[in-house]
Amino acid sequence: MISRTMLACGSAVVAVATASPAMAQRVQFDIPAQDISAAISTFGRQSGLQVIAPVDHKTSKRSHAVKGMLDARTALNILIEGTGLEIASDKGDVIILRRDAQVQGAADEQSTGSDIVVTAQKRPEVAQKVPITLTAFSSKDLANRNIEDVSDLASFTPGLVTSKFSYGQPIFAIRGADNTFSAAGAAKPIGVFIDDVYLPRFSASNISLADVQSVSVLKGPQGTLFGRNVTAGAILIQTREPSLADIQANARAGIGNYGLYEFSGYMSAPLSDQAAGSVSIDRQKRNGFGKDILNGKKEDDADSWSGRAQLVFKPSDMFKLRLSGDYEHAENGGRALSALTGSDTNRRTSELGVQQTYRANIAGTSARIELGDGPVKVTSVTAYRYSKSFEIFSRTGLSFRSLASQFQEIGEEQERDSAFSQEARVSYDSQAVNLVTGLFYFDQHSRRGLRKYRLAARTGATSLDNFYDQDVKTTSIAPFADATWHVTDQLDLTGGVRYTYERKEAQERLTNRTAPASSFLGNDDHSWRQVTYRTVATYRPTDDITLYGSHATGFTAGGYNTEADVIAAFRNTFKPETSSSYEIGLKSRFADGRGRLNIAGFTTRYKDKQEFVFNNLTFVGNITNATRAKAKGIEAELGFSPIQPLTINATLAYMDAKYGTYVIPGGAVQTGNKLGKSPPWSYSIAADLDQPISATLRMLASISFAHKDRYFPSASNTLPIPNTNLLDGQVGLASTDEHWRLMVWGRNLTNRKYPLILSNFVVNAEWLAPPRTYGLRVSYKY
Repeated sequence: MISRTMLACGSAVVAVATASPAMAQRVQFDIPAQDISAAISTFGRQSGLQVIAPVDHKTSKRSHAVKGMLDARTALNILIEGTGLEIASDKGDVIILRRDAQVQGAADEQSTGSDIVVTAQKRPEVAQKVPITLTAFSSKDLANRNIEDVSDLASFTPGLVTSKFSYGQPIFAIRGADNTFSAAGAAKPIGVFIDDVYLPRFSASNISLADVQSVSVLKGPQGTLFGRNVTAGAILIQTREPSLADIQANARAGIGNYGLYEFSGYMSAPLSDQAAGSVSIDRQKRNGFGKDILNGKKEDDADSWSGRAQLVFKPSDMFKLRLSGDYEHAENGGRALSALTGSDTNRRTSELGVQQTYRANIAGTSARIELGDGPVKVTSVTAYRYSKSFEIFSRTGLSFRSLASQFQEIGEEQERDSAFSQEARVSYDSQAVNLVTGLFYFDQHSRRGLRKYRLAARTGATSLDNFYDQDVKTTSIAPFADATWHVTDQLDLTGGVRYTYERKEAQERLTNRTAPASSFLGNDDHSWRQVTYRTVATYRPTDDITLYGSHATGFTAGGYNTEADVIAAFRNTFKPETSSSYEIGLKSRFADGRGRLNIAGFTTRYKDKQEFVFNNLTFVGNITNATRAKAKGIEAELGFSPIQPLTINATLAYMDAKYGTYVIPGGAVQTGNKLGKSPPWSYSIAADLDQPISATLRMLASISFAHKDRYFPSASNTLPIPNTNLLDGQVGLASTDEHWRLMVWGRNLTNRKYPLILSNFVVNAEWLAPPRTYGLRVSYKY
């Protein structure tokens, strides 16, 4: 079914796509960073193409350096990135450039998203040329969609579902694959990376996207090119690099309902001919969406700020150093977990009687060194990440005072994580082959303390008081290599391999204050090894059409349940999770580059898929392996600008994800159940309008609608999350030169009430996603 649909859609696109042969050939480019006018002339000589640029374009802008064997479109997009120019036409041997009236910082892409530059294969490439299923967002896309953090990406990314168990436990799922483990001894099947640096804990991954150049969501196993080997996908965040060419600055301030006020700012400036620096800040604060009616405390509020500083030193084309440091602080009054059977009928208030709180500090630093000015380049990325968080929340949806039986359980979680990583790689680019090979080293130390205690119904007497002190050290080493052979100008063959060695030293100290004899101290260590690979065949019949087929494998290391209640469960390590995925895909451009249509079909098989199992009778959870699982589906993205002021983007995803064999030892049989967080259908549509209304003024408007079908949050297939329909939008005015803009925005405009989680822990309860929010923003760009 999937194959027939893919072939039919592919045939339709091939029939309507417009060929653009002028840009299809691969050429050896060697263009240093320089004045944009000189760079365009050099590009024309080296490519053999005629390039026509606006005669009144600012010549003070500098181009990016372009070196290596590249097709002409990729080379030109890299060359003009951030200069305020974009490709208007590339028919025959003539390329026409035009001014981009919607320049946003240092990264300018066409509004259909087809020319966003990504690094999904560890080298800069136009997203439409990469034979990987991915969804890419430019800085302009993030602004138009009002995307503030990583979790907001889900509405516009086929196959991505985001949620939260609590503020300290965000949940990311790609194509039905995720895990909700909070234990220090577990890893995740999805990797989040910022500037090639892996973020080891999800509690430190839902970061602000204030000064980001682009975000890419890669679907399927990423077992070859990316640091921590993962089975489901990766989220790649690229921040804005300081500009050596000129001063760049912008600021944004806003107010909104629920007492919201926000401010963000960015400035980049050359420090000399060889160095540049940048600094950014982001501040947000608002009141809570709910409150605890027993103690009057606000819940679901927000108070956060973040900052980032970067320095680039480039004395020559042979050497480049980029230093980066960031810090983020966030806190709030916890989640409004509302009982469905409580005395209060307001779904946004709680009856918990607990002084809930959440605080998190996230920091990191990195040094990136690039050496080489020819076909051979050496890249080194050295990084250190640190996070610390503390959270108190009620696991039960009612206070013990309101319970007729059983208990109220309260969790107190504190976590401190540090990680050092080093990646060194060598790349080689020639007319015949692109090769990257290297070594990744990762050293992580996770300390996590979990206290859970139970207060008996009515009396509040302590019936259980356990403290789980967890200490896990992880070491991972992985050599890798990936090569693409350009068999012809139209056909590429790619092969990659990675060997992963991972070792964990785990300790759990359980202190049972109500039954001291049950306390224990467990120590253990274990190592895992795995070879993963990928193969890709890519065919480009024209410059506007890319067809590809791939097979990729991935690996998520095994680990320890460091929140076990008995020592036997601690010592019984869970197995590694492996995946094997087959994909066929089509990426196309049509209507002279004003439109794009991408379609991918996939089948992913999981072996020993890691799952968390909670027993509602004993109230004890454990991590187990589902022997086999399978996910298959189709994903599509469409972008089209029928007229210059209007751009339409749409996504569609269908997924069928089930467990093949899943028998829980001593528990339920979940064979045939659907994978958690795998809605059968999801789709979105967005329209952006940028209409000049005078010589100095433009009207801006964006509206988007996103739908996700009903899905189950876990393998047990209980407590389904209902289907969701979200309507967002914004409208405003901007100057033609983009120096200022004034926008009115709104999210969840229909005030849809839908749960982030549903709970049946003692009582049925729900935690709702944010209600309708709106506000006013003013921004200025230098």
